[in-house]
Amino acid sequence: MQIPFGNNQAFLTSDSDIWRQFQKKFYTEYHYNTDYRYNVIKDVAQISISELQKKQNRQEKFISTVNFGGIKVLLYLTKMDGINVCIYMDRLKRKMYITNYRFEDEVFNGTLFTGELIQRNDDKYIFVIGDLVVHNNTNILKSHNIIQRLGIVKEILDTKYIEDV
Repeated sequence: MQIPFGNNQAFLTSDSDIWRQFQKKFYTEYHYNTDYRYNVIKDVAQISISELQKKQNRQEKFISTVNFGGIKVLLYLTKMDGINVCIYMDRLKRKMYITNYRFEDEVFNGTLFTGELIQRNDDKYIFVIGDLVVHNNTNILKSHNIIQRLGIVKEILDTKYIEDV
């Protein structure tokens, strides 16, 4: 189904079998779990480690990102039958938006961003990148810190992306 998104060139699918295939691929090939749920911390007190956790010598890990109130998505850049494909994957509703972006061919060698789709006041959408999970078909979450990953994002956007006007 064509939708008013991506310059009216995007297609929407909510086929659960396709979602599960991507989910399995991300887990087996990239060791990335798409079922991660976002938790909103409303009070700084929620961040403190409880006494029980201290006794068990357990620490919780947190990542802090800005919440724009948009749609939490993954953006996967890959090749299908030799064709470059961009797929937004709505993490909550399990819908996928297939759209077209002009990246260099090499970026379609398995690149996975996390972020939010935000609807602007003029009803157009923008994608705010939160992180880079997979680069060159390899999960880089453990091998690169957040500063390094965002540096790669900047390099991709500066040198390997042509913005639509």
